[in-house]
Formats: sequence, structure tokens, C-alpha cells
Amino acid sequence: MDGRPDVLLWQTAPLSSDITIAGDVIATLFAATTGSDADWVVSPIGVYPDCVTRREMRGYELMVASDIMRGRYRTSFARGAARLHHRLAQDAASIST
Repeated sequence: MDGRPDVLLWQTAPLSSDITIAGDVIATLFAATTGSDADWVVSPIGVYPDCVTRREMRGYELMVASDIMRGRYRTSFARGAARLHHRLAQDAASIST
């Protein structure tokens, strides 16, 4: 994912211990688009550290969960609504783990 112009990436320092993620992961997005619709993709990805024993796994990106939110259905799945061009809007994308 790193280096793609259409992807925003947030990355932490390597974790010092295991963590457990449970329940919904919610990303709150503030964005504007030049179109009337957009797809928001939220994907927590685990990256294997360079110190793992198996060389082929070093730097491997493992998708933990993923979901796509179609912008036109941001307020209702029953009835879509176009986005306003160049207008900053707040959306929330939720994925179950």
C-alpha cells in the first residue's frame, strides 16, 4: 500500500507486545471529492517485523479485516444520496473484526 497516490497510510512503530482487537473498528473520515460518489476502504493491516525467523515473512502485510463504504449510502442503505462536489464531509466507516 505504501507509495500509492490514492491511499492514505497511518503506521505505528513496531508493537512491543501482542494486542487483541475486538468489536467494531471505526474510522472517522473528513474528506471532499471532485465526484458525486466515493468509496472509502478501511483495512487494518499487520506488518511482520524484519526480525522474524522466516525470511519470506519479513515485511509481509497481513490484512486483519477490511470493509468498503460506498459514499452515497453514508446515511442510509435504502436510499443513496450524491455527495456535493468539493464539500468537506464527515463519514464514519465501521468494520467488524
